[in-house]
Amino acid sequence: QDKMPLDMACREVAEMCNEGLKIQSGFENFANHRSQIYLTTMGVTKHKELIETIPHRTMGDIAAVCSLYLTEDGKRRVTITQDILKLYGITENRLFEIATANTERDYPATLDSLETIVKEMSGIELKEDGLLYVLTNKEKLNGAAVLFYPGMCEKLAEAFPDGYYVLPSSTQECLIAPMEGYHGSIADCGEKLSAMIREINEERVSPEEQLSDYAHVYDQAEKKIVMCKDFEARSIEHRPDRTGR
Repeated sequence: QDKMPLDMACREVAEMCNEGLKIQSGFENFANHRSQIYLTTMGVTKHKELIETIPHRTMGDIAAVCSLYLTEDGKRRVTITQDILKLYGITENRLFEIATANTERDYPATLDSLETIVKEMSGIELKEDGLLYVLTNKEKLNGAAVLFYPGMCEKLAEAFPDGYYVLPSSTQECLIAPMEGYHGSIADCGEKLSAMIREINEERVSPEEQLSDYAHVYDQAEKKIVMCKDFEARSIEHRPDRTGR
């Protein structure tokens, strides 16, 4: 392999250091970063220790965190830690208010059937329609954060009144599976769907984009999604039917 000339390598390192210093100094001037802060997601189980150092909101095994985008495409970003939050001089609630508003504005949510997306990308038309839907954003970038948009879980419940499962397929999107297409208990369906997620993660999703290995379900009473195994473990008298009504 060709080696990079020493002077070129030194210049790249210097540029990276200068950029890092600019970012670090900018943390003390929150106004410069305010419009570049967005919601992103990470798995709770996959990042147990890291999450303890980061302001976050959780639903099941999925955590929403706030990230400072260093580039417009969001591929280079810095996760906002508790230490950075102190430099900003704002509360955690205010941080999430700003990140949520920015993300909803710049990355509107989209929900399309998996069949529609496959047809758009490859021209292949699948026979079975409506079994799975893809929840992401218009840019298909860090789209799993759409789950944390205010009222999103309730809106999905209106679209799927019989209830729905959530498959955290990656940080870029989540798959929504209407309950009407699945038979059996939430525990049984959850185990099968979780096995599907693990297979997808192992074969198709890069480690840095993996979100969770566990299927989730909408909890009507809590107005949010929870892991299937946690939903099923609750007392049956409080959950007279599958959607918690």
